[in-house]
Amino acid sequence: MAHLSRLKCFKMMKQKYYQKSSRGSIIIIIAIIIMAIILLFTIVFAAAMIGDRTGLGGGSGGKTAPDGTHTITAKDTPTTTSGCDSTSELMNMYGSSPTQVRSQLVPINFMGKSVQVHRKAAPYFQAVIDDIKASGTTYKFRRLGTYNWRANRNNPGVLSTHSFGIAIDINDDVNCNGCTSTDIPNEVINAFREHGFRWGGDYKHKKDPMHFEFLGLCPGDESE
Repeated sequence: MAHLSRLKCFKMMKQKYYQKSSRGSIIIIIAIIIMAIILLFTIVFAAAMIGDRTGLGGGSGGKTAPDGTHTITAKDTPTTTSGCDSTSELMNMYGSSPTQVRSQLVPINFMGKSVQVHRKAAPYFQAVIDDIKASGTTYKFRRLGTYNWRANRNNPGVLSTHSFGIAIDINDDVNCNGCTSTDIPNEVINAFREHGFRWGGDYKHKKDPMHFEFLGLCPGDESE
């Protein structure tokens, strides 16, 4: 009987040991999870602080780095323009061949540089110019490109809007096709948006921050 009593006592002690061991393991696992969460929040906070200090974080209007560039963020790129957005519509509106389009090109002075644009889009370009001047920006428009009958570089199956004299590229050497940052100030970007232009920085996939294209007129709309 004494032997059975000792055996029963041993089993009870062993059971209590395993119960304590199990509770200890659970406490350790919970502690590890809490430490991991704290570490994750610390990393996220540190990354946000670094972004603020470098001037390349997100935020209203996009923060500007010392060289004048700013990242293209969701807050910088609302979709504001709809209109002629297919080759057939553009051909119906502006001309279906290089000869037809060239016969309707007119020169404009875009911030000190002479460029050619389609006559139907010219008043809207001028409105953009007026807004840029009114903004007081000191941005330098060093390199400009407008009319060029060619395929879309990001979608070779369709014509570029440059083919119709309704698009302009600004400082392509620093605002490259595929770049995720731009040195074009928001005053300029918003001036284009306000007058029916779509910015290449608003593209959902590959960004093209140098590029602005006029899509404000549609077939049947003969306003000029």
